[in-house]
Amino acid sequence: MDTNVAMTHAANPDDHSSKARSVIFRLRPDIQWIHYQDTQRWVALDPITNAFYYFNALEYQTALLLDGKNSLLEVFELLQRKSLHSKLSFTWIEKFAEKLFRTQLVEMPPGIPTNRLPTSSSNVSFFKSLLVNPLSIRIPLFRPSIDFYWAKLFARCVFSPLAISVLAVFLIAVSYLVASQLLSRPRELLYDVSKIQGDRWLALAALLVAIKSIHELGHYLACVHLKIRCAEVGALLLCFTPCLYCDTTESWRLSSRWQRAWIAAAGIYFEFWIALVGGLIFLNTQSGLIHVLAGGIWLMCTLGTLVLNANPLFRYDGYFILSDLMKAPNLGIQASRALRQSFVAALGGPKPDPMDYDLPLSWLVPFALLSMVYRYMVFGSIIFFLWHFLIPAGLGLYFLAIIAAISIGILKTTTAQIHSLAAELVAPEPISPFRFIAMILTAVALVVGVCFVPLPNRTVHRGYIEYTQATAVYAPEESTVESIRPQIVLPGDSVSKSGELLLQLDNADLRLERLSQEHQCQQLSSRIEVYKQAASSDETLAAEIPTLEQMLSEALAKRKLIDDRLEKLRIVSPGPGRFTPKTGWISTGFQQGQPKKDWQSVLTLADYHKRFHRGDLIGWFLQGSSQEVVALVSAETIRSINFETPVLVACDSNPGGSFCAKITHLSNDPIAFFPNELSGDPMFVLQRDERGLLQSETPLYRVRIQIHKSDPTTGRGALCSVRFELPRLTLVQRVHKFITSQFKPI
Repeated sequence: MDTNVAMTHAANPDDHSSKARSVIFRLRPDIQWIHYQDTQRWVALDPITNAFYYFNALEYQTALLLDGKNSLLEVFELLQRKSLHSKLSFTWIEKFAEKLFRTQLVEMPPGIPTNRLPTSSSNVSFFKSLLVNPLSIRIPLFRPSIDFYWAKLFARCVFSPLAISVLAVFLIAVSYLVASQLLSRPRELLYDVSKIQGDRWLALAALLVAIKSIHELGHYLACVHLKIRCAEVGALLLCFTPCLYCDTTESWRLSSRWQRAWIAAAGIYFEFWIALVGGLIFLNTQSGLIHVLAGGIWLMCTLGTLVLNANPLFRYDGYFILSDLMKAPNLGIQASRALRQSFVAALGGPKPDPMDYDLPLSWLVPFALLSMVYRYMVFGSIIFFLWHFLIPAGLGLYFLAIIAAISIGILKTTTAQIHSLAAELVAPEPISPFRFIAMILTAVALVVGVCFVPLPNRTVHRGYIEYTQATAVYAPEESTVESIRPQIVLPGDSVSKSGELLLQLDNADLRLERLSQEHQCQQLSSRIEVYKQAASSDETLAAEIPTLEQMLSEALAKRKLIDDRLEKLRIVSPGPGRFTPKTGWISTGFQQGQPKKDWQSVLTLADYHKRFHRGDLIGWFLQGSSQEVVALVSAETIRSINFETPVLVACDSNPGGSFCAKITHLSNDPIAFFPNELSGDPMFVLQRDERGLLQSETPLYRVRIQIHKSDPTTGRGALCSVRFELPRLTLVQRVHKFITSQFKPI
């Protein structure tokens, strides 16, 4: 049943009570059978519960003998005469009959002892299924026909080898181009995602409904192509998003596992077609709503469907594909039962029999654990998404209703598991009471740890380096670089005294004006000398001498001003120290057709004749000053830190090192505009306001941090990561803090 049943050879029919030997079982006549040629198995379908059960040849032969006329002993004797298993035991017959009864495939008179209580009817009401999984609600609608001409024609075309080959080639090429374009423009991608709001969310939701409906159409057309009736089509509320679903349960009638796997994979196949169309639209548009939606279609139909639908850890298409290809029917049920029996064995109970499973226990148990972890991760991600979607929309009560429904379902399942585990204490092969108590104590210790043991609480934010007590050096005139002292651009080098030349700038217009003014002064001086010599004979020339002297005085004063301006073009050191050039985003070429920028110094030894505008910042001269970090933190972090909070700084230019620091200033108000130093950092989602200034999507606060030991190789504007050691919190405190921060009074 479900798997091969183990044969035990040590029992004898005389060892059993006459009552057990005389029991008469009757196999239900409505059970449907089909033979799988590739696995030499028989499949039984319970039409009431819509459940499948797999039998080997001996089990199938035994089940047919349970016709309501032969007792267990008579069935045993018949099998001994017909079966090649000469050592077939009555114990195996009794266990097999018990499994049939527990799955309600046979009718048995009352009064026969069994090792397990029979299960109740598996008919589950709509409200019970809602509690079990409120994020996936099915509403049956109708049973479609497979005789439509259009469906046959379309299925024949889309499932042809040519169509499959064309899709494989073009989808790989288009996906490579789309992924390359997305990865080459991460900032633009983040900006486009930040713009998804309002009607764009509605458009994406409508696309999701259409994609999942076409996905189910693929399953239906696969059934049409393989001439298998589709059980039903209905409405599915997947995470409260309406779409269609197609029940392909009838695919069990196909004896080929490859055909059954193809029906399960048809939905993914159709989504790949949609991904191809979305990728082509994305590559042929530049921006706008269509561009964003096309990228979303490609992402949902490739990565999305591979992570969700094709993943065998969730009971979607990938699970049924793996189950058929691995020849392991009811893979999830087998894995769950193997995990439970292995856990019971760890507590001292009976060990699981490997012959009861289609795959080794070393495969089934990890599969069950991974499925459980993955299922909770998916549910957590969905809940997190709904949290951020419903709460801002004012639908907090609906979110609480969803959480309540999920909590009730989890609580009910957990209670049933605990009750079942406790029943193992009084089973014929009971578990060890000491191990059971140890398990309970371990669980209590975990609860205590979650509630009372504080854990490290850290948060990391981005920042940049600044200097304290530094003298800014600006370009005094419109000028170009004439010479550069090597010490000012080499990290760690410094000057030993004041007055040393750091940088020589040049202004050709100013030098030309100086020459012109010098020539004018010389002309005036010559005229004054000539007039003085002729003054004794010409009173008119003598009267002009004071005017010429006044003009010479003005020309000399103007020349002195020009000399002062030229002198300022000589950037000299005000004292011992070091000069640090300004850094910024510098265009360094092109990458994949897009401008490439790097955060570099604006002044290097190769920058001769580099032009500066008047007032441009060239750098800073440091005289024993220390470095400080300006970090931008969120509102939650600014409320959690103080001047005594331990801080650790790690510069991007020195990935292997970090150094301690101390908070010196905490801003009370969010920053008015985003600093240019961090504008290229991918950690921030930015947009420009009506003034053209960069603004962050969320409010950010400035924190100034003094570094205890300066790094001479790190210049101003260098990017770094800042880690704040927040007060330790238990897991319960963290969850409480998160919930209270989200549910704020309006």
